[in-house]
Amino acid sequence: MDIQSLETQNILLIILSLLVFVLIIQNIFLRMKYKKIFRQNEGFSMEDVLSSHFSRTDSIEKEIKNIFDKILKIESHSKGLVQSAKIKRYNPFKDSGSDQSFTISLLDGKNNGLLLTGLHSREGIRIYAKPVENGVSQHKLSEEESEILKESFNK
Repeated sequence: MDIQSLETQNILLIILSLLVFVLIIQNIFLRMKYKKIFRQNEGFSMEDVLSSHFSRTDSIEKEIKNIFDKILKIESHSKGLVQSAKIKRYNPFKDSGSDQSFTISLLDGKNNGLLLTGLHSREGIRIYAKPVENGVSQHKLSEEESEILKESFNK
């Protein structure tokens, strides 16, 4: 045998050794993945493992749907709760005091609720409540009441 054919054989042997080494490493990783899949289901077939995963997925989907339905129900119910509360202080009487009068708006998700106005003067305080339906009051509103009502609308 000549030297060139020995060198070629050695190169081929090194390449084959590297290839075997790479295949051994791949085999180790595949075994680890296989053990991870079958860790909880030792002794079962692949069909059993997949069936188990599918049934768990189905139960999780049902649970998510139930949670979503509950969220929709809560969201629907919350439209009737106070969702906007605003207050504005002002002085309706230019000749007396400071910003002691106020208007409070309390509206739900459908823009229903009330306006509560307290007018402070030297003689005392008067409080008025005006109902609001769909963002409109059947009673005459002052400039301040109209202003805070517009600010309070739920979009």
